[in-house]
Amino acid sequence: NQESKEVFIKRSKILKEIRNFLDGRGFMEVETPMLVSNAGGAAARPFETHYNALNEDVKLRISLELYLKRLIVGGLERVYEIGRVFRNEGVDTRHNPEFTMLEAYCACGDFETMANMVEELICHLAEKFCGGLQIDHKDAEGNVLYTIDLSRPWKRADYQDLIRGVAGEDWFDISPEARRARCEELGVEISPDMKDVDVSQQVYEKLVEEKTMNPCFVTHVAKDLVPLAKLNRENPDVVDVYELVINGQEISPGYSELNDPDVQKERLEHQAAGETQRVDYDFIETLEYGMPSAGGIGIGIDRVVMMLTGASSIRDVLLFPQLKRKDS
Repeated sequence: NQESKEVFIKRSKILKEIRNFLDGRGFMEVETPMLVSNAGGAAARPFETHYNALNEDVKLRISLELYLKRLIVGGLERVYEIGRVFRNEGVDTRHNPEFTMLEAYCACGDFETMANMVEELICHLAEKFCGGLQIDHKDAEGNVLYTIDLSRPWKRADYQDLIRGVAGEDWFDISPEARRARCEELGVEISPDMKDVDVSQQVYEKLVEEKTMNPCFVTHVAKDLVPLAKLNRENPDVVDVYELVINGQEISPGYSELNDPDVQKERLEHQAAGETQRVDYDFIETLEYGMPSAGGIGIGIDRVVMMLTGASSIRDVLLFPQLKRKDS
């Protein structure tokens, strides 16, 4: 139908404008492998396949990060890639097994400089394609459900402070058992085998993220959640990152990138919980050659298009979304 057609015309123009924005700031677009021996850069279950010619098992990438950082080490100071990534996980209104991600890395940057760039980029897109910084999201009858206000400057908020605000000021002082009991009181579902850090993350996602419509940079996340980011100098239990939330979902994470190979090895091995085959030791070796301080971002292209077009489901902004087969 015509309405759906207009969404995909706008999506194509948005992608072109993102490239223009980054190209104009000295970034170079690159392409990196989709089939990899180690699917790193995020905590997600990969799809697996097999190279017949090499008789080797490989995976589809779950992130663009590790190869782009290799290019920073190799002397390409500003790089980005827009490409498909694949995660063998759930399907819902915000998730599709394959989706489009932008990742960009800038030598001598940090999470704050990258946050400023993302804020400028998204406001630029809104003004160009929505006619301003107020974006109405409507129901099927055309009634306005809510309005996203992208007026600058965007809010910054500490991750732990936000959790305390919804779960109690004593949240991080009580025992893990008490936190689990409080989750039941708060109506937040958790699984028995969930790590304590993930319990806090679940509270954040359900009671903070999903209720945040206007832009908010959530900063200084627990280090165990982001093993590829630099530790904060004042509080080594958190990392120098932001998670940009708009429209009730994460739109973009950004890091001050960890460039110490010894610390990176330790944290990736800790994340792998003894399964060393999940650690990309080739990437760690690359860091040993010397990676400058750098800032990095990821942007979920599909979610940005949802925000800018008023779509309520990711399926509405994908030309051929994954759907359950009629005969299954």
